Amino acid sequence: MFAKFLERRGAALLILLCFVSVLAVMAAAYMTFVGKSVRLIGAQEDSVQALYLAEAGLNKAVYYLEGTSPDGSDDGSWRTLPYPAAAGEGSSDPQEEGLGEGNYTLWVE
Repeated sequence: MFAKFLERRGAALLILLCFVSVLAVMAAAYMTFVGKSVRLIGAQEDSVQALYLAEAGLNKAVYYLEGTSPDGSDDGSWRTLPYPAAAGEGSSDPQEEGLGEGNYTLWVE
């Protein structure tokens, strides 16, 4: 009788060990999923911010070309120095502006 009790107790321990192992694997898989989801959401936020910054730069360029530009012209002839030029305060320097947490630099060639 006592031997059967020990056998049952051993089987119950083995079943419990398997159950806990399965739960641990499921918890690890869930945490991996959550971690990847958080990184994906961060990447999507960065992507949206980059899109908004690009649109802001484009809108500012259109504003300068259709209205009064930094050099005071209003005939759409304003241009900046070519692309590798650094942003500056001059009327022909690329224009760098901040928007929210980001910055954009505007080149018009």
